[in-house]
Amino acid sequence: MKKIDREALYYFSLKFEDGRILRLNSLGANLRSRLFSLPYGDQGFCLSKELFLRIGGFPENVKYGEDLYFVLKTKRLGIPIINIPNYLITSSRKYLNNGWFITTLLHQWRLILILINFYFKKKL
Repeated sequence: MKKIDREALYYFSLKFEDGRILRLNSLGANLRSRLFSLPYGDQGFCLSKELFLRIGGFPENVKYGEDLYFVLKTKRLGIPIINIPNYLITSSRKYLNNGWFITTLLHQWRLILILINFYFKKKL
């Protein structure tokens, strides 16, 4: 077993509980997380309380995407973001109820807006 770095943010790989087309979303989320160190909260963040507080916790002044803002602040501080090579299985309900295409498109749009807001407007 590897030694745990208490000064790192860990996250799991993502898998949806059902829905064949959601395998594409899992693949995309896992690639985004590994290539750009941008996991979302549904990938299960693991970190010490002290590190969470040092990063500043989740912003309470945003309507959505507090998990992504938290990760962006983590990256800005130079804190390692490390994948745990196990899957966290999450619900497919939102995609099945609201439609795969619309939900996927909405998530991508929000990602773009959060990145623009974080890097070019507000410094959360």
